[in-house]
Amino acid sequence: MAENVNVWVSSGGHASPFYVFYSDSQGKNELVNFTINPNNTYTFRRLNSATSHPFYISDSGVGENHSSLISITGDGSPQRGITGSQQFTLSFNRTIDAIELLYYCSSHSNMQLAFEISNVSVLADQSTNPVVFEENHIIRLYNTSQNKHLFSSNSNEIDILTSEGWIDEGAIYSKPSEGSVQDVFRFYVASENRHFYTASEQERDLIINNQQLIDSGWQFEGAVFSAFKADARPDDAVAIYRYLNQSNGNHIYSTSTYEQELLNNNSEWLNEGIAWYGESI
Repeated sequence: MAENVNVWVSSGGHASPFYVFYSDSQGKNELVNFTINPNNTYTFRRLNSATSHPFYISDSGVGENHSSLISITGDGSPQRGITGSQQFTLSFNRTIDAIELLYYCSSHSNMQLAFEISNVSVLADQSTNPVVFEENHIIRLYNTSQNKHLFSSNSNEIDILTSEGWIDEGAIYSKPSEGSVQDVFRFYVASENRHFYTASEQERDLIINNQQLIDSGWQFEGAVFSAFKADARPDDAVAIYRYLNQSNGNHIYSTSTYEQELLNNNSEWLNEGIAWYGESI
C-alpha cells in the first residue's frame, strides 16, 4: 500500500554522498542505504532548517525540470533547491522501466548523486497513477513547465494535453450519477494562460459582466461538468477546495487532504473554501 515517507536532509557537504537522510526531525534516525520506492511519495525537508547547499531532485539532470514520470510539488525549484523551512513532495506518475533520479545541490553542480530505486518496473496503488478514463470521471492534469493545473472530463482535450506534455494525475472524482446537481463553469484567462472554475452562478455572472476582466483576457467557456448542489449532496460526496496563490493569482483545486495540509501551511496560498462537491469514485 502506498504511503508518504517524510525525509529530513542534512546541511550537506562536498564529500560524497553529499547529504545524509533521516526519518526524524531531530536527526537521530539515519536512513542507511536509503532507497526510493516508486509506490510511495516522499516529502523532503531540511534538517535543523539548514540553509547551506540547497537541495533538490530531478530525473532530467542537475538544474533541469523533471520529466512527466514524476511530480514535485511544494517549495523550491531545480535552480534554487530548498533551504530553511521549505519542503517539497516527490511522487511517481506512471509505471516506469528505467529512471535515474538525481539528488543534488543547486549551488554546486559537483554535489550530485543518484538515488537507489526499488521496484522500478512495478508501480501499484499510487494515488497519482492515472485511472482508466471513463466519461463520468473528472481528470486533473498538471503542466510542470508552467506549474498549472486543469480539470477536464473531455477525452479529446485530455488526449491533446497529455500529448503536449501535461501530466495526467488521474481521476479524482466523478460527475454525480443522480441527485440534485448544478453546473461547474470554466473561464480561460488568455493573458495568463490558465483556467478558472466556479460552481457559483453569481460569481460566473460577476466575471462575465466585469468589463475589466473581459478586456484583460477572461473568456467564458461555459459549463464543463456537473457537481452536487451543496445542500443536496450525499454523505460521501467529495469536497473540492479552491486555493488562491496570493503572489500570482493562480488557483489550484484539491480533493487531497494531504495536499490541502501542505497548502494550508504555506502562507502564499489562501484557502477559499469548498468550491463544489463531486461523487466519489
